[in-house]
Amino acid sequence: MITLVSTENEVIQNYMHSQAKNIFAVRIQSLIIAYGKYDNLLDIWYQNDNNKITAYLLKYGNEIIADIVGECDIAELINFCRMTGAKVLLCKKIPTDGYLGTVMKLKSLRNDEYDYAVSHEVDLQEYYRLLKSNQSQKFVVPDFKDFYVDLHHRLRKRCAEITGVYFERQLVSGCIASAISGNSAIISAVATLPEYKRQGFGTKAVYELCQSLSNKSVDNIYLQRDKNENKKFYRHSGFEDVAEFMQILGV
Repeated sequence: MITLVSTENEVIQNYMHSQAKNIFAVRIQSLIIAYGKYDNLLDIWYQNDNNKITAYLLKYGNEIIADIVGECDIAELINFCRMTGAKVLLCKKIPTDGYLGTVMKLKSLRNDEYDYAVSHEVDLQEYYRLLKSNQSQKFVVPDFKDFYVDLHHRLRKRCAEITGVYFERQLVSGCIASAISGNSAIISAVATLPEYKRQGFGTKAVYELCQSLSNKSVDNIYLQRDKNENKKFYRHSGFEDVAEFMQILGV
């Protein structure tokens, strides 16, 4: 059975006070930190079987994130997501059709000691231009307004962090921790201007952001990547494959 609850529900409060054990829990908890006090922005449910919770679900926009923690009723979960009108379900690998990607986790932070200028206070409009310079069929950049409003709010709530790397006073590379909860975080949106790639700027951005998070006792740092892309880059930065994630489109 799947039950709709509020952020004040005891089950959700206990969930929020527990340490996130995977990338999906980090996403859910971070969104609740950012938007849980606002009406009509998030929908939260849990699935239970014989009084045992098997999954936590959160809908934000057109996406549902599922943190599956037990023997989940997959058919009920997918049918429920369809009924909500969600376009995407993000969860761990389950026995159904969907896009599979790789979850990586930082094992040992590696610094190539590039002497580039770094800042953790980055102009978001400038960072957006950096992202747009990397847009492709697989790397789709949202509209500026959606990007700015969401990231600015997360930064203000301290459930996100940003790092920029500069060369001759120009932002040439950067990295975002788009979700932070307790001692866990997810990095994303790593981007470098095309003409500055393969010069260590991206490596520097990842290192400086992870170092900043580590200094705040954020020890579990995750990322998601396409199964066939960027493995060498992230392994060089100290990340290792730990799991798979699944995106189920048109649920």
